[in-house]
This record gives sequence, structure tokens and C-alpha cells, in this order.
Amino acid sequence: TLASVFTPIDIIGQVSGLLIPPIFLSMGEGMEIYAFMAVMISVITLIGSLIFLPGTREDQIMIDRYYASEYKEMGFFEGLKESLKLKSFIIFIITFSVYQIMAGLVTANSIYLIIFVLRAL
Repeated sequence: TLASVFTPIDIIGQVSGLLIPPIFLSMGEGMEIYAFMAVMISVITLIGSLIFLPGTREDQIMIDRYYASEYKEMGFFEGLKESLKLKSFIIFIITFSVYQIMAGLVTANSIYLIIFVLRAL
């Protein structure tokens, strides 16, 4: 599925975007350091986005279903109740929540990793 392709690319992109720029930069003076780091992170993000781009297209079955209007519209709570009956959906939500927590921890603790583990600054 799309999530199984996106997650590894996103992890690699976040970690490389947080770790690679500070390795090349030292504690400098002025705004030039921040601008250079922003450019490096933008390039890494652009490369990850281009890798992900082919997977974002809908297949012909989904396009036909959208135009045929075969699906039944349901309210929010009815849809929520139906979604909670699916074991695969619950597993996906738990896994995605754990992944988002991990991504936040990587983001928050990257400065400690760079300073104390990599000894880059």
C-alpha cells in the first residue's frame, strides 16, 4: 500500500534532513548558517518528494468508482463505527500513531544526537 512505501522514505528523509546539515555546519555567526541549512533541508525534501511522486496516482478502479458514484454516503459517526470494526484499520492507526511519536522524538532530540553522539558542533 501507499503507507508501506511512504513510511521508509519519510523516515530516511527526516533523519537525513536533521543529521546531514549540522554535520557540514558549525556554530556560525549570522543568518547565513540558517539559510544554508534551510536550502540543504529543502533539497533533501525535494529529492524525497520526487521519489514519492509516482506512488501518488490513483489507479483506474478508484477513478471509475469515483465517477460511477457506487459508494453509499454515511454520516461521521456511522463511518466511525464501521471503521472501528476493521481490525486492519485499528492496527494501521496504532502503527501510524507510534510512527508519528517516533518522528517527533527524532525531531526533538536530533540536537542532542548531533552534539553528544556525533560530536559535530
